[in-house]
Amino acid sequence: MENQLDPRLVKQIASATGAQPGGELYPEALSKPGGVADSYVKMMRHNVELIANSMK
Repeated sequence: MENQLDPRLVKQIASATGAQPGGELYPEALSKPGGVADSYVKMMRHNVELIANSMK
């Protein structure tokens, strides 16, 4: 789910379908300094790894 949106809808869909939310994506904003996505390169790496791992 995106880091700037309300996660309730994602949680509701997951609950209704048995799916598992894959983690937090950073599509528009970086994380706080020292976080997993505090630079553009780290943000892209984090998002790609999270998406790829969710497809395994």
